Amino acid sequence: SATFSTAWIGSSAFTLDGWFRPTTVAAQSTIIDFRPTGTNGFYPLVYIAAGGALVYHTNSAARITGGTTVTTNTWHHFAVVRNLGTTTLYLDGVSQGTWADSSNYAVPSTIRIGANNGATNGFTGALDEICLQVGLAQWTTGFSGSLPAAACTPTYIYGDKKTGWEARFTDTTQTVFYNTGSTQFVDVTVRAGNLP
Repeated sequence: SATFSTAWIGSSAFTLDGWFRPTTVAAQSTIIDFRPTGTNGFYPLVYIAAGGALVYHTNSAARITGGTTVTTNTWHHFAVVRNLGTTTLYLDGVSQGTWADSSNYAVPSTIRIGANNGATNGFTGALDEICLQVGLAQWTTGFSGSLPAAACTPTYIYGDKKTGWEARFTDTTQTVFYNTGSTQFVDVTVRAGNLP
């Protein structure tokens, strides 16, 4: 049976991507946060900052802050891709910046989708097709002309355009929280390992 620790990011290449459609942007609108409650460290966090910039945060700091303003009531695609020691943040297939990243990412005990690790800074809008692929840098250059329409082959998090929410783990220590108050999940499935 697979758990997060089986094929977690560690120092591997990875791609974390998905679609989001904010109806409002608050001081911080969290898309996804892998940090355990009350903890920082090498865990991925993606959010929209006040003013509408997309941000990739890890180890207590914003590592990449985009220069493009996210518009409300519009579907956008985000991707965080680590390839050969460089992490790139993409918004709608356009690079928002890079960070020299040789981090050994910690295995999370909690994932929050639509809120941060303190269950605050909620995302208002819709999220879809969120996917984490470990060991694969899906994009290594801009891809604005070929945004993904179909679901990826996930290692952990997956949305397949069905309705509803599913959380399945083979290790009971893994917990998934999601903000139901103002976030509409078109479909998000969270999986540990490569479950069918």
